[in-house]
Amino acid sequence: MKRLAATFLVLITIYVIYFDLSHGTLNYTEKPDSSSQAVPVNSNSSSFPSFDYKVKTGDTALLIIEKQLNKNIPVTIDQLIKDFKQLNDGTSPEEIQIGKTYHFPDYTGNGT
Repeated sequence: MKRLAATFLVLITIYVIYFDLSHGTLNYTEKPDSSSQAVPVNSNSSSFPSFDYKVKTGDTALLIIEKQLNKNIPVTIDQLIKDFKQLNDGTSPEEIQIGKTYHFPDYTGNGT
């Protein structure tokens, strides 16, 4: 009986993990939107270029910037956080929300 209960518990745990990874726990349906692509933009509020990007499920600030560059970022993480906060009125990159558009620093001019 204990073996049956343990097997049942393991199967439920595996299913819950599978469901969470494949469907997620947030109640969000992603709509196809052409504005979810990176669009270069001239930012008047800062001394460096930026681009706007509408955040999708699974995106992080680092991932978005690396996709724009097609390589690793040429600055430190601390500098990236500082630049992101400057472009977005103090919003931290950890606080980005799905479906909202943010300004991201454009490091394509930095040579590495």
